[in-house]
Amino acid sequence: MENNNWIALFMVVKGGLADDIMEIAISAGLPAATIMNARSEKAIHEHILGISVDKEKELIMSITDKITAEKVMATVIEESDKRMLGNTFCFTLPVEKVVGL
Repeated sequence: MENNNWIALFMVVKGGLADDIMEIAISAGLPAATIMNARSEKAIHEHILGISVDKEKELIMSITDKITAEKVMATVIEESDKRMLGNTFCFTLPVEKVVGL
């Protein structure tokens, strides 16, 4: 299905907080999303007792319309700051074609 209105919405959140962020996103109108485990990649890893520890992240991805994506991003950033849920960042990419929705 071709539609210029579709947007891929990505939200990167601190590990373990995806459910909290999804609660906010759903309240802002996001119907559903996929949550994936991820980790931060940087030159310096934290070392605790000689063990290298990566910063755990979760990636939330959804396909939605532009208006909903903008509302969700604004609400997620505002509410995650209020609830002190750590650094959440959101971005979108255009979607040219969708199959299976």
